[in-house]
Amino acid sequence: MQYTKNDIFEIITNHLHETNYFLPEIKPESNWYTDLGLNSFDKCEFYAWAEEKFAIRIPFIYFTNIDSLVEVIYRQLPAKYKPANTKQQSLLERIKQKFISRQK
Repeated sequence: MQYTKNDIFEIITNHLHETNYFLPEIKPESNWYTDLGLNSFDKCEFYAWAEEKFAIRIPFIYFTNIDSLVEVIYRQLPAKYKPANTKQQSLLERIKQKFISRQK
């Protein structure tokens, strides 16, 4: 399965609403503490869930909002889980072909 940043945001918000029933509307700029009222324990539990869900390691740094966490998760995802960028993919294909032709 491939994930866009919007997909990741939706997965995060769905999980937060499932585990914290009384949360207000979650926006990308929502602050963990002031807007959502989550504490450090909630945040640690969420990190553990996200690492398991996306099979990545999330650096335990201070994220003030959901959007910054989405960005880190997206950057950590292996390429096979991201939508292909056609320009980037064609460049990689050319490099791969050049490498293969040099080995022959």
